Amino acid sequence: MEKTPSITGIVGEKTSLLASLLAQPEVKESLRLALADIDPDSGSRLVRTFMGADPEVGLTVAGAVPGLVNLVLKALLELVVTIRRSFPAPLLAGFVDSLLKDVNTQDLARLADEIRALAKDLGPALSSFTADLNRARSSRGDRP
Repeated sequence: MEKTPSITGIVGEKTSLLASLLAQPEVKESLRLALADIDPDSGSRLVRTFMGADPEVGLTVAGAVPGLVNLVLKALLELVVTIRRSFPAPLLAGFVDSLLKDVNTQDLARLADEIRALAKDLGPALSSFTADLNRARSSRGDRP
């Protein structure tokens, strides 16, 4: 019987390619330079472009949000676990302290306010989701 390849999605399909690329010093240097040149203000323009182009595009992007959120959650979880295993706490504390000095606290505070307002608007759906989240925590033995 012929084995059919599994479909892992765009990120999963590119993982082995990415690993081989990241092994190359010139790619690592290009990545470092590109990440050093991130323009935070372009994020809002990107969202306006996607969401304002055409209602279908906006709905397609909005429909992808759960998958994107789950991807980011898994990636952040792996990142946190890997970092905690790889670096001593005092080194991490100093590193994170220096990183947090570059976070735009005004935008972060505004985001928190907007999330609170959105959560209020979405109350019933979020109540159900919060209950599911608390059940998931309880099944692991965590307190909600």
